Amino acid sequence: MRKGDLLRCRFKFGFASVNDKDLLTIVITKGETKDYILMPLYIGGLGFMPPDFDYVLPGSYLPTTHPDFYRTEGGKFIYNGQQCALNCDKDFMYNGKYYLMPPTGNIITKTAMLRTEDMRNERIQESIGKEFDGELIEGVALEFLLRDSKNNELISVINAGETKSVSANSPKVVALIRDPITFVEYEFPVLYLKSKS
Repeated sequence: MRKGDLLRCRFKFGFASVNDKDLLTIVITKGETKDYILMPLYIGGLGFMPPDFDYVLPGSYLPTTHPDFYRTEGGKFIYNGQQCALNCDKDFMYNGKYYLMPPTGNIITKTAMLRTEDMRNERIQESIGKEFDGELIEGVALEFLLRDSKNNELISVINAGETKSVSANSPKVVALIRDPITFVEYEFPVLYLKSKS
């Protein structure tokens, strides 16, 4: 693992709790050992964006009264009685724009509503206790740090060429990583990471 590598969690994890609305505690179970890790909630792979960019994905899973609810038939979305293809803008996560494309007529541009705090809390509550694929947690390695396991004090920054001299199995070695979608930075134990191949 080197600075600049895209790293992913290599183990399944569970949502343990959410603290202060935007800090997530996950649990990784390895054999008899459980490790609880505090990280930001706003990780793109988990589907949680910062509130100013937390757009609802349009679809039939929403309440029928929601403006982004669409009934589906055969993989197509029904809009004004017509089957339409739905495509999200390449920057949907940042602008909420999506396009309904009827078989005839003009493309209809819409902007999804932001997820309400109640909707976010409901989704969080549904996730607590569930297990998820580790690859949902990924980020670009910014630094590798050596921390004291007792008080979390920073001992040193490990340069890319020196990472082999410190055991990667030591829970004191953490990677400072940046989420590629939300750009949130956080630390994660190297013990649970792998380079994306």
